[in-house]
Amino acid sequence: MARCNLCVVAVLFLALNVFCEQAAAAGCCYSYSIKPLHCSRIRGYTIQTTKDACNIDAIVFHSVGNRNICANPLDKWVMDRIECLKVEVERMS
Repeated sequence: MARCNLCVVAVLFLALNVFCEQAAAAGCCYSYSIKPLHCSRIRGYTIQTTKDACNIDAIVFHSVGNRNICANPLDKWVMDRIECLKVEVERMS
C-alpha cells in the first residue's frame, strides 16, 4: 500500500512540474517582430532571457494599447528604441 501511495505522489509531482513549466513559458516570445516600432508608440519594455524558461532572448516592448511586441535584441532598431526611451525618461526627470 505504501508503495502505491509513493507512486501516486510521484505521478502528481511530475504532473505539477510539467504544468508549472508550461505556465512559466506561456508569456514567452517565440518569434520576433520584423516591423520596427515608432518610439512614440512604446511605453516601456522588459527583457526576456533563455534563463527564464523561454526559448529565445528578446526585448518585449509594451506599446500604446497594451500590446506586447517581441523584438530581437541584436537588431539595431531595437537598441535605438531603448535609447529613445532612456532619453524620454531623462527629459521627464
